Amino acid sequence: MDLEPPQAELENLRGWHFEEDLLAEIRATDLHGATLGDAFHAFTQHPDWLVRAAVLRLLWCQHFVTDRTAPLSKRHVLRRGTACGRQQ
Repeated sequence: MDLEPPQAELENLRGWHFEEDLLAEIRATDLHGATLGDAFHAFTQHPDWLVRAAVLRLLWCQHFVTDRTAPLSKRHVLRRGTACGRQQ
């Protein structure tokens, strides 16, 4: 069984570029127990859309984890994850 997404999907994900400084700032902030909404609004010196994209990127690569049994909302609580180094 192939566990990798289709090649086109992988290329789309790899094509996104995120500001490394913002990703590092978010990683360095203790957001354990914060909601997604809190995280989206915690970095006011950056555009909202950029912060949302970066937080969701860190959620995608499991720097953060949350309950995924329901559609994501701003009320979802973040916990520390186990993955996502600088290169991701």
